[in-house]
Amino acid sequence: MILSIANNWNDAREKHSIFLEELIHGFIVNQDTHQKFPFAASDFLLRIKSKLISCSAQDLLDCNNEFDKEVQNLGKLAEPLLIEPLKILFNYDDFCKKKKSWDAYDLCKKSQIRTCPYCNQAFAFTLQPIPKGRGFRPTLDHFYDKARYPHLALALNNLIPSCSTCNSSLKNIIDFNTIPHLNPLFDQENIRFSFSTTNPTLLQKRIELGRITGLKIRASEVIPCEKTRNSLDTFMIEERYDMVMQEAIEFAASKILYNDLKKEMILPIIFTNEQTILRFDRSKYKNYILGKLYADIYDLLS
Repeated sequence: MILSIANNWNDAREKHSIFLEELIHGFIVNQDTHQKFPFAASDFLLRIKSKLISCSAQDLLDCNNEFDKEVQNLGKLAEPLLIEPLKILFNYDDFCKKKKSWDAYDLCKKSQIRTCPYCNQAFAFTLQPIPKGRGFRPTLDHFYDKARYPHLALALNNLIPSCSTCNSSLKNIIDFNTIPHLNPLFDQENIRFSFSTTNPTLLQKRIELGRITGLKIRASEVIPCEKTRNSLDTFMIEERYDMVMQEAIEFAASKILYNDLKKEMILPIIFTNEQTILRFDRSKYKNYILGKLYADIYDLLS
């Protein structure tokens, strides 16, 4: 995880909560009146309903622990009495279909982040389908795998707007419940980028000359922790950021040039705005592709 997106779903929370409330209520009423669904799933939902909707970090963990206990108690009956009914109820594939009611496109339209928080290398825009049916949105990663935890398939704070590379190619089915990772919706940013070279004294000169050979981009923990190490490894952060060395060098060279011109006081008055020259606003780094990388380079050279 590169970016923290703690308030990302603020604009969607009310509607999504109503959506889940109605979904769960309909399930329970249908069972009570027609006994179409097994009671195990209904009882489980009644126990976790408030936590499933409030959806704090601890709530999600509590729901998972409750689910694991229920599966263990039911034994061989867990699949037909609990797991399958939950998969039918919290049907993510159905949620992804464009409908008149609340769906994945409506949810993603409320997302506030512009880039994938796991890598900060891809945009996460949403364009709702037009009458011809064309549109796009970011993939929604289930931080806790929906196949393993079907009760969280539609839980708001279990849905991370992300790119397909991070979601499908790299994370895939890694169990974040047993292998802890940084959660963009709950954790603070804890990865810092810097340049690594065998001769640090020549770093600025190499940047000014645009010489990439011998330079690497290092992604390190700000505060050492298992979550950060796992995130760096799972999403191949250093390997992927070495591939954007050219962009890093060009931005660093622009920052160095601005610093030099400002120091010598030879900047034309029209170009005194640093944001204009760098094409980057440090205070809004989350809005940019590679924004965290640029922000760390900016701080390094300031």
